[in-house]
Amino acid sequence: IHYYLAKAYFNLYQDGSYKEFDSGDEKTVSNSQKTQYLFSARAEMVAWDSFFRTIQQNKKFKTLYFNDIFAKLFAGTIHEAIGQRAEDQIALKMYEDAREMYPLLSPLYRDFNSDADKYGEKFFKWVQKNYKEGKSLNPGKKDKSLLKVADRLKELIDYKYFKMLKKLRSSQFNNLKRNNKIPKSVLSKIDKKNKDSVTVNLELGLVPIKDEKPINLSLNAAFDKNYSTSTKLIAVASNVAIRAFAYDKLGLKPRGLYVGRGGVDVYDSYNVGGMTNIATTGPALQFKVPEVKNEPHRLVIDLKVLKENKIVKKIPMSLTAPLGEIARLTNKEQLGGYLLSTGGKFLVKQGLAILAAYGTYKALNKNGDNEGFAKTMALATYLGSTAAISYSERADIRHWTTLPREIHTSSFYLPEGNYTLEAQIKKSGEIVNNFELGKISVSSKKPSFFSYRRNQL
Repeated sequence: IHYYLAKAYFNLYQDGSYKEFDSGDEKTVSNSQKTQYLFSARAEMVAWDSFFRTIQQNKKFKTLYFNDIFAKLFAGTIHEAIGQRAEDQIALKMYEDAREMYPLLSPLYRDFNSDADKYGEKFFKWVQKNYKEGKSLNPGKKDKSLLKVADRLKELIDYKYFKMLKKLRSSQFNNLKRNNKIPKSVLSKIDKKNKDSVTVNLELGLVPIKDEKPINLSLNAAFDKNYSTSTKLIAVASNVAIRAFAYDKLGLKPRGLYVGRGGVDVYDSYNVGGMTNIATTGPALQFKVPEVKNEPHRLVIDLKVLKENKIVKKIPMSLTAPLGEIARLTNKEQLGGYLLSTGGKFLVKQGLAILAAYGTYKALNKNGDNEGFAKTMALATYLGSTAAISYSERADIRHWTTLPREIHTSSFYLPEGNYTLEAQIKKSGEIVNNFELGKISVSSKKPSFFSYRRNQL
């Protein structure tokens, strides 16, 4: 939400006009209002940064989405647009933060790393240990499994950082240059005028839907000693007669996944610690959990700049916000806690429903000569109860459906003038799409920002 608010303010500052919602009339924005909108965009990015700082300072730290490279890059772009030296210093710090975050965070996402899940489990344990011991997070070594698409992101970050470093700390920049500490590909892109005139964001696709996934939970979880006293009251249902009733009369499955409390703080609780994937004996009940399916596309996008129908520049775009992977990762992290809270309540209610059905069955079949009717009524009692339970404890699949699946970014210099932008998309080395983004007008007086949205990849 901070990004979209900041982008809206930034566009108002840049365009200097907007259309009335009802009438469609175009309204002009005064210079003082434009300045106000620019600083409103700045305020939104500061608020986004504060949000992440709050997460990082939380001692119960339970997420890997504790920072965002895209947020740093976009914040730097807005600080640069203000054009004050103090704001340039903040922009430099944003780009420096992004450089430190890159080797830590980019391997978490399968768009960049084919072994992202394995890295995520290892990294989550490392994060937990460092935060519990009060240590700061330092950049790690480049993960060897990173794909080439990640190199584009690294090059964009380096370009933004070293470009600003040259402007603000030329002696430090020159020293790094002499010692070959700056990639040659980055040096060749840094313009003598020391500024980007154009930044382009391309929002592609739609974030993957959050849907329901059925799993079988063992009723044994409701009897675990780690659960509350009220939950233990249904431990009577662990006797052999009631279990046999659950299998034979209600048709429950004899094996299911077991939920325990020991591993809530581990990454991917569905597979390790918080919920074991080893089935245990005992009545099993179907329970639906939220699931986000996202397959990495690993698209390679180039931005073509045309003037009078001739290509004057071809700039690589970098995947800066893999929102589909972020959605998958955060849902995966939250699943363990969801099973312990909602899943636990579900099992308690199911246990009570089984007891009620068992009571009905015993009352109607006291002499053993009314088996068919007793079974039918017991099953009806159970199904009536479980219908209400399934509705009240259904999976929460709410999500922001209109978010893009991914955002690609490029920053580069263009002389003042009018141009046309086109995007070329490659997958596995082959061109799969080529389309026009729109016409742009670049001014030499201030940097230009353009954002495009395309729901179909």
